[in-house]
Amino acid sequence: MSINRRTFILGGLTAGMAAGAYTFHRGLRIPPFQLEPSNPVANSLRLDDLVIHSDQFLLRSGNSLHSGNDSNISHWRALAPQGSLAIYSPRKTEIALTLSNLSKRAQLSVQNADYQQFGQASQQVVKLAIEAQQTARLEWRWPAQPAYKFAAIGDSGGDQELAWCIERAVQLEADFLLHLGDFNYQAGDYQRAVELFNNAPLPVYVSIGNHDFHDQGAVYQPFLDEIGPLNSFFDLGDCRFLNVDTAAGFWPLSGGQRGQLFADVSAMPAKKTIAYTHCPLIDPDPQSDHDVGSERERRWLADQLNAVGADMLLSGHIHIKDRRSVMGLEQIIVGQGLGHQDLIVGQDHSKMLIGEVSSDGELTTELADLAMPMELHCHPRTNPVKQSLKGGEREALLQRVDQACKA
Repeated sequence: MSINRRTFILGGLTAGMAAGAYTFHRGLRIPPFQLEPSNPVANSLRLDDLVIHSDQFLLRSGNSLHSGNDSNISHWRALAPQGSLAIYSPRKTEIALTLSNLSKRAQLSVQNADYQQFGQASQQVVKLAIEAQQTARLEWRWPAQPAYKFAAIGDSGGDQELAWCIERAVQLEADFLLHLGDFNYQAGDYQRAVELFNNAPLPVYVSIGNHDFHDQGAVYQPFLDEIGPLNSFFDLGDCRFLNVDTAAGFWPLSGGQRGQLFADVSAMPAKKTIAYTHCPLIDPDPQSDHDVGSERERRWLADQLNAVGADMLLSGHIHIKDRRSVMGLEQIIVGQGLGHQDLIVGQDHSKMLIGEVSSDGELTTELADLAMPMELHCHPRTNPVKQSLKGGEREALLQRVDQACKA
């Protein structure tokens, strides 16, 4: 064997081992068989000559920051009820920040900059005047309060049913909504959902569903650019909310961002933890397997969730309501965002979860009526249900719904 050939073989083996180590760390999603996409949420970034450090904010697409431009603007989506931005400018500058998904409870404080604040609730514009070589610091924090509420629901599609789920969460006095995935069922759903999420009157934190990334191929960029990371967490008082990606299977189980999320949270002080995701660990129907789908992955996920102190797992994926004890967790399925069971029974039947957390961390939950008006049941995803009810005792109701949907 020549030296050149030996060098070539050793080089190939080294490259193969390096590629394998990289894949093992980053992880593969199955299906489709592909590397997990990179996480776009950077703690530090540069826009033109500004250096920005962000905590729990996503820099959305469509930014137009340029030197000397009086209309400098950057678009940010809050990923948690509390967060901060630090902006260093080497020159005297004025910029405007457009912010969405803010909590109405969060109070803004600003250091090292003159500012004006416009808007209310979850949509705001903050104009900053920063002196040269100064770092403006913006923080949104909740004041102490006796309790707060959150809502959770999944599988809504991205049209008027999603709009109703958001409205219903407001009616039920939730401080924020956990969307459990699958807002993308038909053409146009994605963009409509993004607009609804970013213009909602309360914050919406979204777990990715299988329909939200897999539409005749892998589609990640709209989610990553406009909604947030695939795996994340935030703390609020004595409670931690853990967003876990179950939209696809993973190899290796501990690889990629999901594995890193559990490693990071395990190293933190323990808190009462509520995990939310798309797929449940167990399908309540013994004749079906509409769940995480792999016994090995199911066990790994349960072990990880138990290890970080989670005692509740909220999920959608199955278009039912159900709560039961599974592998040391209270598994609650609320996948009724389309509300099609209302059509089947001819009255309110679908549920949205409402949770209330007290100042000392005590958690109570209830399944509240979704109460979606019948005339909003228009998503094509409900057509098979409507067809199955044609000519029966729901015929008059279906005609009224169909007429409203054509309007």
